[in-house]
Amino acid sequence: MKRVLPSDRNDWTPEERQDFLNFYAGVLEREAVARSDRQPAFAKNLQSWADEARKEAGSIDLRSPQMELF
Repeated sequence: MKRVLPSDRNDWTPEERQDFLNFYAGVLEREAVARSDRQPAFAKNLQSWADEARKEAGSIDLRSPQMELF
């Protein structure tokens, strides 16, 4: 299923942001594997960026904000 996100990242829901970051991390990881033989230094950069994206995705709070009222 093709998914279209709002062009302004400020309009993304926490779920959309987390989904995008996980997708982006996967792209970076695949690219790092593809470049590991010919460009090992760049592959390490790609992997570190993927790690950061996964870390940020994991830190997103998906709980309903309504629960903070109680």
